[in-house]
Amino acid sequence: MNAPVALSPADVYITTTQALRASTESISQFIQEDPENAQRLNELNSQREEAYRNWTNAAYLLKTLPASEMSVALSRIEQELNI
Repeated sequence: MNAPVALSPADVYITTTQALRASTESISQFIQEDPENAQRLNELNSQREEAYRNWTNAAYLLKTLPASEMSVALSRIEQELNI
């Protein structure tokens, strides 16, 4: 059995940013399509809150990196996320 591969802080940040963006988009789309469905909106909001917590944890993890590693991670993040 293979051991799980640990993600780099940059990978975690990229993944959580993409999840947060997708969650925000799904809420926006849902509001346009079915604004009266409060139960589903609450579920989507809960999912977005979790995505936001994961994203903030990833951002904090980046802040703990040594400057040289942070520089490499930020360059990769900017490239991957087109920012």
